[in-house]
Amino acid sequence: MKELYHLARCWAIEPDFLSNLSNMTKEYQAGLSLLNDGQLQKTSFVKIRGDIAIISLQGIITPRMDIFTYFMGGTPLDCLARDFQTAIDDDNIKGILFDIDSPGGVAVGPAEMAEIIFKARQIKPVWSYVGRNCCSAAYWLAAATEKIIAHQSALLGSIGVVTTVPVQESPDQSGYKNIEIVSSNAKNKRPDPRTPEGINEICRELNELESQFINAVANFRDLTIDQIKNDFGQGGVLIGAKAVQIKMADMLGTYESAVAALSAEINTINDEKGVETMSEKSEMIDKNQITADFLRRECPEIVNAFIKEGFDSGEKSGIEQGQKSGMKIGADNERARLQAIEEISMPRHESLIAEARKNPDMTAEKLALQMIAAEKAQGGNFIATLKNAAAQMPAIDSGANAEVSPVRSTSATVGTPEEKAEALWKSDANVRQEFANDKEAFIAYFVAAENGQVKIHSKV
Repeated sequence: MKELYHLARCWAIEPDFLSNLSNMTKEYQAGLSLLNDGQLQKTSFVKIRGDIAIISLQGIITPRMDIFTYFMGGTPLDCLARDFQTAIDDDNIKGILFDIDSPGGVAVGPAEMAEIIFKARQIKPVWSYVGRNCCSAAYWLAAATEKIIAHQSALLGSIGVVTTVPVQESPDQSGYKNIEIVSSNAKNKRPDPRTPEGINEICRELNELESQFINAVANFRDLTIDQIKNDFGQGGVLIGAKAVQIKMADMLGTYESAVAALSAEINTINDEKGVETMSEKSEMIDKNQITADFLRRECPEIVNAFIKEGFDSGEKSGIEQGQKSGMKIGADNERARLQAIEEISMPRHESLIAEARKNPDMTAEKLALQMIAAEKAQGGNFIATLKNAAAQMPAIDSGANAEVSPVRSTSATVGTPEEKAEALWKSDANVRQEFANDKEAFIAYFVAAENGQVKIHSKV
């Protein structure tokens, strides 16, 4: 059982299904179709009914086709994405219906697939039908469709993210016990669920994924985030009519009624667009009226065919080349940025430098300004401390064993102590070297010496 958890760390799935993964079999069937639907060529999960593609989304949702999916069933997202794109590209397909019966699955992956579905709604009608279960990750995908039709006994919701962290307390049947040791700077790589710190780290990750889930559903369904949080079951599931009442689904129905409703919608769309072609029109059209907008409005199929042909013949390779070139430029720029940061690095600013490496917007110039500001602040605090200490020190009478400050004794300039210190600083390189080019520290020291507040008993 524990090997199955290695397929994914976080799951958007009904908890009962997660705890019984090892017992899952290929028991999932499509909706109760009254007719024999044909198979769409070059797809794994797509059937066709007239001009409608019916995509089966059954069982546990996994990232890709693997041994787990092969033997136990379910829907791998990589296959689902290819099937969906095939249906979108097929000119004979006028609408798409997802036939859903799934408890959910992995939490990382559905977000990308849901975005693909949501954008495709601009090309063709994309609906969902739920006969039994549409939970967690499955609802994430269903919410991205234009309309959800649910059977009155269907279960929808379970919006949230769950994880199971196996902890070995005693040796296994072979007598072995695994002990994980994590490197010093990677304490959150394997958070220990037996500690409050470990629980907090695990919850942080789950909460971030849940936030993405909730925000996506709110956007897809044109609702507020508060509505999703407060009305959509708070991780629980809702049944049929209740789901429709709170706008988790759009209407009640059966598999066959969903297919019929989508077919009617397609016919309505065709009527509104008008299936009349330019050649069937009796009136003559001025060639000056034939613009790109005119063709898109009057002859969308021709325009789409041209776009597809152009993409297949060269644009695709151009886009791929542009992506590779952009990635290389980005990598080179990031490498140059990090190198520049390393070149200006200074001691005592390790935390600023570490943050700069992580922040892609932080340039070497910005970092240099931050370090200068930090140095100035540190220097100002040091000088203020010296002056405060000097003001509180009593004058010191020179004793028999005391030496006169060498800095004071070398001063022959007339003027205030500050003016003398300024002149000596400019004229004597040994003084600048002795005070490590810290002019303000030297002036503070000089003034204190002039006021008799410095007494040197011995030299190192």
